[in-house]
Amino acid sequence: MSISTEITNVVALYPPRKDVEEPSLDELLEALAEQVRGHSRSTSTSIIAIGDVLVQAKSHVEHGQFKHWVTEKCGFTIRTAQHYMRAAALAAQTGEIISLLNPAALYRLSAPKTPPGAITRVVEMLHRGFIPTEAEIILLIMCLSHAHDEPEALEEVVDEQTTLDLARELHSRLGEELVSKLIGSRWSNLRKHLRNALEQSSRAAKPQGSQFRTEAVSS
Repeated sequence: MSISTEITNVVALYPPRKDVEEPSLDELLEALAEQVRGHSRSTSTSIIAIGDVLVQAKSHVEHGQFKHWVTEKCGFTIRTAQHYMRAAALAAQTGEIISLLNPAALYRLSAPKTPPGAITRVVEMLHRGFIPTEAEIILLIMCLSHAHDEPEALEEVVDEQTTLDLARELHSRLGEELVSKLIGSRWSNLRKHLRNALEQSSRAAKPQGSQFRTEAVSS
């Protein structure tokens, strides 16, 4: 007697199990809140991940209740939640490379009024291996926001990366708080004076460098 080894194409079909229930809306929202609370909120990667979860939660929360849900379940304000969601939206637009920015720089770049050109230039910087600070992003945004004042000068500043040099100078001398206040200032006049100051500083440094090189050769 021979045993048949024929393979059949018949697939056994089983009815869905009725004892396995999908989670309720409350259970789903609680699970999402746990995900939010589980992140450290100290890195841009975590902030972007929280933002993604918040976007998902907002689509399930009843209209007008999201602010209450964020405060009650996540432990921070709706304004903070908006920062996180904007950061997540920016990451979806630009890719994961944007997470290389520190949180303050990420918030600044993902702000609603940030010119698209600033986002493009920051992404280009990141791909070249340069990670701009918040102060440098602020200066870049200020330049692009006032392009209509001096378009030719603006192009020269951005192309020669003078903007980044100026940002580093402001950041080191004034600090984060004062640099942030520059956003509301009259940029056309401010830029002229700052560029003059930087040029004077550069000219003053050259003779010193020459003197050091002369002393090194004579010794």
